[in-house]
Amino acid sequence: MLESNNTGIVLQRLTAGILYQPVNLERQALANFYAQASTTFDFGVFNLLPDGGRMAVGQDDLIIQPTRTQVNMAIPAPFEAVAQRAMAQFDAVRQFLRLQQFNAFGVKLIGVFPLGEPSPDYLENRLIRRDNPLERLGLGRVGTGFRFHFEREGIWDVRIEPLFSDLSQIFVDVDAQKTEPFRDLRDAHTWMEGVERYIQREVVDFLRNLPA
Repeated sequence: MLESNNTGIVLQRLTAGILYQPVNLERQALANFYAQASTTFDFGVFNLLPDGGRMAVGQDDLIIQPTRTQVNMAIPAPFEAVAQRAMAQFDAVRQFLRLQQFNAFGVKLIGVFPLGEPSPDYLENRLIRRDNPLERLGLGRVGTGFRFHFEREGIWDVRIEPLFSDLSQIFVDVDAQKTEPFRDLRDAHTWMEGVERYIQREVVDFLRNLPA
């Protein structure tokens, strides 16, 4: 088991997207939306895309396309504050496009799990038999990662591997897709909160309690 001074996964990036039926996006309408949204969300960059528009501030951006809208955000603040900002942007797009229903919603969270000291074989020694034939894959292997796929109330994809740029941390990537249609964005917010709870509870519990 890991030492108890580990505080959990440090979340770094949020990517979330909503899917909907195709809508017509006019360039002038997107420019007008940017002018209004920039006063609310402090956007300072606006780019027209071949099939939509992108607006950004710092490390964050909002991409609006005919069948989907996506936000990409850094997580320097408490997660709930970032989640609320993301949902506020989705709601602004909902009003702009006059959306009544959403086809699906996805959330991707990326973070790191500090180990306290470099340990490239932390996962390998605990999840693979000692007599494994990994050397048959070739020389130069720095570490070993794992990918888990679940289909329950949506589709979940979980990647856990050494952070190869800093072997004192484990890289964690959870991608969870809500595949059933919904009408209320509060359902999306609930899903996002559930993904954050999963990464901070189940994934942290899993990593902390791997047998040595």
